[in-house]
Amino acid sequence: MEENVQIENEIENKRKLPEEVKNKIRVNFFVNIICSIVLMLLMLLINTLFRVIDVNKFIIYVKSLSIIEILATVFILEIAYRKDNTKIMFYGLELLVFSIITMYIPYIYTNFGFSIRSIVVFSPLYYIVYYIFKSLL
Repeated sequence: MEENVQIENEIENKRKLPEEVKNKIRVNFFVNIICSIVLMLLMLLINTLFRVIDVNKFIIYVKSLSIIEILATVFILEIAYRKDNTKIMFYGLELLVFSIITMYIPYIYTNFGFSIRSIVVFSPLYYIVYYIFKSLL
């Protein structure tokens, strides 16, 4: 009987994650949530700018934002290449996709109706769902 209790305790101890692994999971989750919040705030800023300012100014602002995003992407990918870090590389690729979407936003907002524009308007929700699933995996 006592041996069974010892074996069960050993199994329970082996099942528990070490603190290092727990900390890595927490940091990864926190970084993904921060990325999600930043992208969501950027999209909310773009959506708000579209409603508040003139279309020509909106196009200039969004183009400027997309240039900044592309420069940040190049910077992040360069860091990933120098450190040979695939995790950073994936963050750079995610930012690249986001910046490409940002480049198309002026065209979508000015040339399409509400049905297509609503897909972009609700894109912050897509980013939140993506990063939450990414954090869980």
